[in-house]
Formats: sequence, structure tokens, C-alpha cells
Amino acid sequence: MIFRTTNLESAWHLYSGLAVLPSARMPSRAWILGVGMLAVAALGLIGVVILVQLGGDETYDFIYFRF
Repeated sequence: MIFRTTNLESAWHLYSGLAVLPSARMPSRAWILGVGMLAVAALGLIGVVILVQLGGDETYDFIYFRF
């Protein structure tokens, strides 16, 4: 069955729960998700900067283009 439920009524109960909006208290605790997303974006940018700095101004030819 759907969601491994034993009957259709239980499956309908699960689907109806997906349509319910969270309580007003819930978004007040969602700030941690925003902080986490900012931290991940900052770490990603730092990683890109480090990779660019490691590469420097050197260019590497792809040797298979010469064949």
C-alpha cells in the first residue's frame, strides 16, 4: 500500500497531514536553517577563493590537443 499503510484511510491521513501548514511557533525556530545556509554559502565561497589562489596565474595545456 501507499506509505506501507495497512488501509487506504491511513494513507489518506498521511496525505492530508502533508497539506497542513505549520503552526505560527514553527517559523520562529527556523532561524537556525538560515544560519546554516549562510555558513554553507560562506564556506563554499572560501573554498572557491582558495582554489583560485592555488591555481594562480599558471596555465596548463591539455596535452591531448597536440595529437
